[in-house]
Amino acid sequence: MTENTEFPPILRIRCRSGEQAVTWLWALGVSKGGVLLQSPNWSGILQDPTQYAFHPQFVRAESAAFRPKSRAVAAKYLRVLAAMGIEAEIVEVRPQGKPSRNG
Repeated sequence: MTENTEFPPILRIRCRSGEQAVTWLWALGVSKGGVLLQSPNWSGILQDPTQYAFHPQFVRAESAAFRPKSRAVAAKYLRVLAAMGIEAEIVEVRPQGKPSRNG
């Protein structure tokens, strides 16, 4: 019997413009008043992003890039990057290989 199981796609954020073109978002730090926020409140940040400073970091290797938990989370990151003038897109990466069998 053949099992046809597909992996769910992995979401990544790829930059499309500027000096970050063809790189992947690795991290997005947020600070307010010079203090880096450890667990930012994204709903508050997105209501008035002008009160915050953003510190995106990019990598060239897709495999090392940030993996948002959902499209909604990825969209929040895209909004912040867009506000900074960085064009980016959500990319679905299909995992390679066979699924592991448990049991």
